[in-house]
Amino acid sequence: KKFIGEIMNDKINLYRRNGKLIYIKMPEFNELAFVRELWGKKENMGEFGETYSFPKEKWEMFYRKMVNPTDGKNFYCLIYDLNDKPIGEVSFHGYNSATKVARINIKIHYEHRKKGYGEEALRLLLEYYFYEFGGQSIIDSVKSDEGKSLLKKIGFEELNSVRNQRTYKLTKEKFLSRKINSKVTVAILAYNDVDIMEYSLAYKSFSIANEILKEDYFEVYSLSNNKIISYQYGDINIDKTINDSYISPDIIVIPGGSGVK
Repeated sequence: KKFIGEIMNDKINLYRRNGKLIYIKMPEFNELAFVRELWGKKENMGEFGETYSFPKEKWEMFYRKMVNPTDGKNFYCLIYDLNDKPIGEVSFHGYNSATKVARINIKIHYEHRKKGYGEEALRLLLEYYFYEFGGQSIIDSVKSDEGKSLLKKIGFEELNSVRNQRTYKLTKEKFLSRKINSKVTVAILAYNDVDIMEYSLAYKSFSIANEILKEDYFEVYSLSNNKIISYQYGDINIDKTINDSYISPDIIVIPGGSGVK
């Protein structure tokens, strides 16, 4: 006899969001075996939690509430490495539809910590929460210096402090502003008699990269001495010149061409 959750997995699309180091995905019903292991070891449970027993008879209720169909207040994903191995969990819970605020949760298996997985998983969940789900603010409480540092790095601001425990809040507006500021800027150098095919290919490559990443991770612009440069078949209007005081690209691409020096 199958659990209802196992039957549902044959009929639903499980949400997935890709990162560079890991990806997050709603788990299949039988993957709750990893959750049982994660919650069953104290090393995994972080600064607040003790171990939690998660026998199979509790899985179906959890799956309905957190994964499918959910109660509309909770969203749950496992974190996977690029070899499709689950290494942790990330979720939000207790969403209030009136205030549009929820609390966030993240746990990384102790064997996979300090590799950047937690930060990326948290960012991926926040992208879903703010861009797709419709949340406006999210809250978390932490004790450890590591946890506080991570939240501040993403843009959380402190709400209050009680003894060693601090509560932080992140708004959609703040998250979006941090995302914009964290773009990788790419300058494509242009000059007279540049090879237009190489010049165009550089633009196309970063455009495809943004499509694969499902976000505008790279901000691309043309850069030259002058606002207009000439090549074999015409002219190119340049986005920015080297005299602009605010120019500081992370990457500079130099296409080939007969005019290169």
